[in-house]
Amino acid sequence: MRHHTGHKRFSLSKLIAGTSRPAQLKGPSRRPTRFEPLEGRMMLTVGGPGFPFVDANNDGLFNAGDGDVLLNNGELSDGKFDTAVAEGPNYTTPVAGAGLVIDGAAITVTGNINYKASGTLIVNTNLTAGDDLKLTSRTASVKLDDPTLTATDDIIIVARVDITGLSDTLSAGGDIYALAGGNIFLVTCTITGGRGIEMYAGGFIELGDSTTTATNGEIDLKAIGDVNSVGGTLSAIGSHGEVELWSGNFINVSTAQIHAKKEIELFAANTIFIDGATLQTTGSEIDIATRANIVGAGSTIDAQGSRGEVYIAARGAIDLTDATVTAAKQIDIHTRDAVFAQGAFLLAANWDVNIEARLNVDLSASANRAAVIRAFKDIYIESKTADVDIRGASIASLTGSTKGEIKIKAADELFVEGAEILYAKKLKLQGTQVGTPLNVAQGTLPLPV
Repeated sequence: MRHHTGHKRFSLSKLIAGTSRPAQLKGPSRRPTRFEPLEGRMMLTVGGPGFPFVDANNDGLFNAGDGDVLLNNGELSDGKFDTAVAEGPNYTTPVAGAGLVIDGAAITVTGNINYKASGTLIVNTNLTAGDDLKLTSRTASVKLDDPTLTATDDIIIVARVDITGLSDTLSAGGDIYALAGGNIFLVTCTITGGRGIEMYAGGFIELGDSTTTATNGEIDLKAIGDVNSVGGTLSAIGSHGEVELWSGNFINVSTAQIHAKKEIELFAANTIFIDGATLQTTGSEIDIATRANIVGAGSTIDAQGSRGEVYIAARGAIDLTDATVTAAKQIDIHTRDAVFAQGAFLLAANWDVNIEARLNVDLSASANRAAVIRAFKDIYIESKTADVDIRGASIASLTGSTKGEIKIKAADELFVEGAEILYAKKLKLQGTQVGTPLNVAQGTLPLPV
C-alpha cells in the first residue's frame, strides 16, 4: 500500500461474514441468532394434566392405555421418587425407560427433594425443599414448564440430553448446578444462587434474557457448543464473585449486563460477540480471548479496583468501534489480525494502553465520535505489517503524568490528519506519515468532559 494517497478500509462486516479475507479468520464466524438452533424443539408446550404420573411412553400426556400410572397416593410427598423403583400402592411394577410428570398441587418438603426418571422428567408445579432439590433424567431431558424451584441449600439438575425451561424461577440458598449431555436452555428465567451457579453442557447453553445471580460465589458456564446470554444479566458481585464463560464454539452476550466483584473471563474457540454489552468488575481484571474474532462495537468494558486490568486477545479481527474501555490499571489489546476501534474511548488510569496488531490498527473517528486514548504511563500502538490510522483521534498522557511515553509504529503508512498527540515525557512516531496532525506537543490532558 505504498503507492496510494487514500486509505484502504476493510469492511469488518465482510470479515465477520467471511466474504473478504485480508485477515486470518479461523473457521466460520456467523453470529448465532437468539435461541438458535432451537427450531421449536426446546420450547415447552406440554401443559400438565393437573396431577403427577409415570409417563410410560415419554409423551408428556396421561393415557392409562399407554401404560401411564397415576401417582395420587402421596408417592411424591416425601420428596423421593424414582421411576426405576416401585413405590406406593399405585406404582408396584417399575416401567422400563419411563418418564415422570410432576403436576398438580405444589410440593413442599422439609428435607431433600430427589426425583429421578429413566426417561423425560417434566416439572409443571412448584417444588420447595428444606435442604437440596435434585432432578435427574437418566436417558432423556429435564423440562421445566413454568415452575418455581426453591431450595434452602442446593438445586441440582442432571439430564442425559437437555435441560429446558422458559420463564421459570430457580432460587437456592446454596449453589445451583445444571449438567446436560446435550443443551441447557433456560430463557427469560430468574436464576439465583446464594453461593454459586455452575452449568456444563455437551451442546450449547442458552440463557437469553434471563437474570442469573450468584449472590456470593461464581457464575461458571461451560459448553462444547455456543454459550449465549443475549440481553441477559449475569451478576456475581459478592466477595467471591467471578463470571467465567467458556465455549468450544461461539460466545454471544450482545446487549447483556455482566457484573462481578472479581474476574470476568470469556474464552471461546470461535467468535465472541459482546457488542452493546456491559462488562464490569469492581475489583479485578477482565479477560476476553478467542481463536477467531471479537465483535464489541458499542460495548462498555470497565475494570476497577487495585487489580483493574483489561486483556483482549484474538487471532482474528477485533472490533471495538464506539466502545468504552476503562481500567484502573492497564489495557492490553492484541491480535494476529486487525483492530477496528473507530470512535473508541480507552482509559488506563494508572498504567499503560497497549494495542498490537499484525494488520491494520484503525483508531480514526467513527460516524458518532472521535477516538480518545488516555494513559497515566505509556501508550503503545503498533501494526506489524500494515497501517495505523489515528485521524482525528485525541491521544494523550493523563494530567499528572511525568513519565508517560507515546509510541505509534506503523509498518507501512501512519495516517495522522487532524490528530492530537500530547506526551508527558517522550514521543516516537514510526511509519510513512500521511496528513497533518492538529497538534503534537509535550504536555498532558485531563479526561474529556
